[in-house]
Amino acid sequence: MNHQLDLQLGPNAYPVWRLRCAARRVGAHGLPPEPAAGIGPVPLLNATGTDHSRGRRVVRVGSGAPAPPGLRATPARSSNAAFTLIELLVVIAIIAILAGLLLPAVNRAVGAVRTVQCQGQMRQVMLAARLYADDNEDQFPRSQHSAFANRQLPWERALAPFLAAHDARWTNLLESVYHCSADRQPRHLSYGMNYYFEVGPDDDYPGKPQTWRRFSQIARPNDVIFFTEVLIEADHVMPALCWTTVADAEAEVASKRHGEKSNYSFVDGHTETRKLPTVYHPTFGVDLWNPRGASW
Repeated sequence: MNHQLDLQLGPNAYPVWRLRCAARRVGAHGLPPEPAAGIGPVPLLNATGTDHSRGRRVVRVGSGAPAPPGLRATPARSSNAAFTLIELLVVIAIIAILAGLLLPAVNRAVGAVRTVQCQGQMRQVMLAARLYADDNEDQFPRSQHSAFANRQLPWERALAPFLAAHDARWTNLLESVYHCSADRQPRHLSYGMNYYFEVGPDDDYPGKPQTWRRFSQIARPNDVIFFTEVLIEADHVMPALCWTTVADAEAEVASKRHGEKSNYSFVDGHTETRKLPTVYHPTFGVDLWNPRGASW
């Protein structure tokens, strides 16, 4: 019977019994088996691409046979085709746009973290000043402006033991609690004391001869600044002697270290982030540095 099929289909036809045997072998290896009954016979293709089972022409891509007239063979696209230059440029442009949109938000988030960290450090320093006063008859520490003349240590050294640092190694604090992470000057003392709290009766200042050397002398400690962020290489600022305009204050205070604002620590220990004109603006009578308006 096989020879009869070969003779009927011609010398170039592929025998049906070979196709069916091949289908059974493929099915035995877990691949699709031969077609079930009722689906139709396996197409018989000869070398010219003729399907004898249905009498139609089939184009086999890659077989070497030319496509018949009226038909066009379309080769399949390779699965690992590379990006074209235009596609690559489009991807790069999209990434650049997304980065431009996200970068400002990331910078704002980083700035907010630095502001909060700075506030925490200033609260620690103010708490250390309170502990120092408890051990020294309620007196505030002094800055370099008057400490040595009064045979005392300036506040950055006097407060070191209350900040878990020995006096001899107080400079280690310039890499931690004494240095704001937003301060671009390495190992810079980022904070300064309000000079009003160390003036003497012989100094020239508004409110003379009254002095404010003790915590108990301040009636509204939540209204007077004790520590501020500084630009200068000093551990204090001098509103009592050197400030008459906002520009004078800006020369000493790091008023824009946190965006357009700076941190200020008040006598009662709380810290606020504010714009400089809201704490000092003599034209409008704003002065949160002079304890006279908030003292007994």
